[in-house]
Amino acid sequence: MFAAIRMFDGPCNAQGGFFGWRRIKRRLVSMAVAWLFLGAVTGIHIGWRLNEGVLPIVSNAIAGMTVFSLIGVLMSFFADRAEESIIGGLCGMLVGIATSTWEGAGEPGYAINLCLIAGALIGATGWPWVYIIVKVVSWRRARGNIRPQAGV
Repeated sequence: MFAAIRMFDGPCNAQGGFFGWRRIKRRLVSMAVAWLFLGAVTGIHIGWRLNEGVLPIVSNAIAGMTVFSLIGVLMSFFADRAEESIIGGLCGMLVGIATSTWEGAGEPGYAINLCLIAGALIGATGWPWVYIIVKVVSWRRARGNIRPQAGV
């Protein structure tokens, strides 16, 4: 199988092979490592909440890394935004901490993990949509289709 992949890594393309395998491998590895980190953070948080010692923390971190690295591989087909995934996940964690403490819970709950996953997904896939919306609005404004409303 690797011989078949190496067959396409020849000098046919400036991007690194006939189908750009080097670029695809870089995307897969970067997104898998980024989501591996997010899975470790989620697993450590879940194991830490159990208050039963080191073994649940380590086992939940390994389980989180196993599941989230597969999500990262799948996400690499949609977006090449590993850094934005981590930034979005950490911002999502901050939102989870803020909402947990704002609603009056004594200890931040599983909302932190849910917000981490949502933030990472938005970070990985949301930026192209923001770019498209900004381009469409600026294009329509340049054509005169959108005018700022006075008095609103």
